[in-house]
Amino acid sequence: MTKADGVYKRCGCVDPVTGRRWGSRCPRLAGRGHGSWFFSVELPMPVGQRCRLRRGGFRSRATAAHARSYWLGKDVDPDCSVVTVGQWLDLWLQTRHGLRPTTRRIYSQHVRDYLRPALGGVLLRDLNVGRVQAVFTRLLRTDGARNAVVAPSTLHRIRGVLRAALNAAIRRGLLTHNPARWVETTQRAATPCGGMDRGAGRALAGHWGAAGGGRVDRSADRPILAAVP
Repeated sequence: MTKADGVYKRCGCVDPVTGRRWGSRCPRLAGRGHGSWFFSVELPMPVGQRCRLRRGGFRSRATAAHARSYWLGKDVDPDCSVVTVGQWLDLWLQTRHGLRPTTRRIYSQHVRDYLRPALGGVLLRDLNVGRVQAVFTRLLRTDGARNAVVAPSTLHRIRGVLRAALNAAIRRGLLTHNPARWVETTQRAATPCGGMDRGAGRALAGHWGAAGGGRVDRSADRPILAAVP
């Protein structure tokens, strides 16, 4: 696909003579890893007026082409064998047009620092609850990007970004279910009453008190033996 088809490559290098950016004319664009991919579309306008939308920063030509098709309302290739989680995250993020700048920056950070390093190379068809849970369990213990523990609130927001992106993939026919829906992002607290949960502790205490075995300390959910007359 050429620039005439709406997908092209450009960079931010500056011409040392003119001081202007090379853009799509940079001689280094032929090199691998230099620059990023963009797409553009012509928006419907009144006769005599022209408005072109441009979005960029895509890591591959295919992702930019998919993003352009997605923006135009066309179907992204439904063959999950060629779509990775990283590609979909890039595509989804670039086509979220209603995000505020601060929200987009936070989403981009979560994708860049956490989701893409851990899941970027995984095919969408291979994504499952166990694999996603393993990533979040690892993040509960350490932050791969900053080598520090991730706060539960941050972990919850990262999960929210992934869940929203995968919901969009479901709508596009790339997934049938959302593995992020069932992921836990907090460690379970120790249960009271010797391993019983709080509800079971209350039930046991109530039964003990009703049986005349003692009065009930409601704050601690445990029976206190009454003095025997």
